[in-house]
Amino acid sequence: MSEEHIVRSLAAVEEALSHFERSLTASGFEAGAASYRKMAEVVVGQWLWVDAQGLTEYNERFRHIATLAARVHEQLLPYVTAMRQLAALQELVPPPPPELPVDPDSPAGRVFLALRDAPRPLSITALRRQLGGTTRALRETVGALVEAGLVTERRAGSRILYAAAETTP
Repeated sequence: MSEEHIVRSLAAVEEALSHFERSLTASGFEAGAASYRKMAEVVVGQWLWVDAQGLTEYNERFRHIATLAARVHEQLLPYVTAMRQLAALQELVPPPPPELPVDPDSPAGRVFLALRDAPRPLSITALRRQLGGTTRALRETVGALVEAGLVTERRAGSRILYAAAETTP
């Protein structure tokens, strides 16, 4: 198995499932489910009434309906089983990381990411060493992030340290 194989395989599966979903939607498959549930309730209720009345002349027709339903079930079951197995991936695959509250390629995004990924709060000087730029530009960017609630600040002696706010991704 190679990554190239996985990429091709996933693309083929996505295309097949997308086509299948579109086909089911276009044919009214989902919308018809309620009608089929109601039909099943009515026919089973009718069978119970016919049986209670001792009307055996309808047995063959009920048996035929049961046979048809069993054949449809046999055709649908492999699809249901496969979709259930694929849907289990929702529990296995970790969710995507939350979207960043700022564009990661913008100056504010680069500052935010540096603060978010830092093991401890950083000063403007530490940010300048890491990211470059001027002290003034960094102060303005950090100030805007603080004002937006994305970054917190705290005093440590004569320095001010900045960190990504805990409620942000």
